Amino acid sequence: MGPVRPRARALAVTPARRLSAGPDVATREGLRLAGLDERMVADVVRPFLREVLLEDDLDTSWAFTRLLAKSFARGRPSTHPEGVGALTRALAARTGASVRLGTRVTAVSPRSVTTEDGTVAASAVVAATDAHDAADLLGTGDVAWHRQFTWWWSTPRVDTPGRLRLDGDDPLTTSALDVAAVAPERAPRGRSLVATPSIEVADTERARVRVARLYDLATHDVELVTVTDVARAAAGEPALSTGTATHGRRRRPRGRPPHLVVHPGRPGLGRRAAVTVLARR
Repeated sequence: MGPVRPRARALAVTPARRLSAGPDVATREGLRLAGLDERMVADVVRPFLREVLLEDDLDTSWAFTRLLAKSFARGRPSTHPEGVGALTRALAARTGASVRLGTRVTAVSPRSVTTEDGTVAASAVVAATDAHDAADLLGTGDVAWHRQFTWWWSTPRVDTPGRLRLDGDDPLTTSALDVAAVAPERAPRGRSLVATPSIEVADTERARVRVARLYDLATHDVELVTVTDVARAAAGEPALSTGTATHGRRRRPRGRPPHLVVHPGRPGLGRRAAVTVLARR
């Protein structure tokens, strides 16, 4: 892991604009150009990215992968005891603006947003959605989505719980993490809660055996809690953006209305798009 850490530190301080500048390539080619040897990619990088990008061939945009890697390098994954909805509420509380939660948008135009509760007029509209919702609202066309299945296991307390375990021997469960390390309230009392994501459905017993091996446990000590299935977990080959300029790379094509549309996998571009709009006023 020695060569990886300096790269991670450098990536953490690299501006996002620079990471997405210039011609893009597939992630597998980007890794080669970055000088990572085949063994490092096979044993560490590919198993990790398989569960992040939810695809085997590393066809995903290299710019997108680097932006994701930057977010990992800058901090550590976390969860909230009240669920992901708590993040939405916290962000809404910090804006100082009027924020409507739980309100479905049914249509957008260059100067208005129509919801189930009525129409809101605006001088400009920023639509920061995933591609599926953008397709419904703007007719931009959906993308291929990657599915993710996650087994959740109750196990005896594991050693080094805060570390991600990688398994390069079996593509079914290439990674495992004890969620109780950051959210002990979610685990059964006195036990760990191990999450093992996968991009394929397979025999639960096979997954149980892999978890037992990763943590050096007896198979009967690995108890299934539940399985989650997210049909649109990640967009395949996510586009950078469409519509007007967002972070300085794209300009609005002629004939397109002045929407600012952010496609999946670009957290932060919605904010940058809004800043761009405000700067032009």
